[in-house]
Amino acid sequence: MLANKNQAVVSGLLGLGIASLAVATALPFNDRIEYKIGNRIESQPAWLVPPKAEFRAIERGYGGIKILLALLATGGCVTVMLIARKEGELEPVRQRIKQYQNQAYEFGFAAESA
Repeated sequence: MLANKNQAVVSGLLGLGIASLAVATALPFNDRIEYKIGNRIESQPAWLVPPKAEFRAIERGYGGIKILLALLATGGCVTVMLIARKEGELEPVRQRIKQYQNQAYEFGFAAESA
């Protein structure tokens, strides 16, 4: 169906959308704090750390990047849907034009042979 220049655009946007969605799913969202209570060392999101914990390290989350990638993926998939719909509407017109061109070639060949 997409035999013109839009085929590269559609496949690129769809691939980018799927890759963005996969990366957004894989990254951790919350910041995690590594802390020590007694002899135990644990890592939890910042809002779950008990008040008596001894701070050891912080692991940054990717909340902003995840949101941006999810929006990019959604926008890419919506754009692909809109382009595919437009192409679906234009395809019957292209088929009719191709049919008329074939008839014109046939009449041209018939006129030359007569």
